[in-house]
Amino acid sequence: MRRVAAEANIRGRDLGGFVAEAKKSLAQIESELPPGYFLEFGGQFENQQRAMQRLSIVVPLPCS
Repeated sequence: MRRVAAEANIRGRDLGGFVAEAKKSLAQIESELPPGYFLEFGGQFENQQRAMQRLSIVVPLPCS
């Protein structure tokens, strides 16, 4: 399997907001990709998602 990576410097922006905007912008392109091709967001975003998932388990919300 081949892989093409694209990097971006998002200085001054939040990572989650940037990825949400990028996914929205790339939705049209993604639907037109040939079978077997896909887009995936990784790196710091992937690490942030894993950390948020762990924190949601470790830090329970206070009961009202």
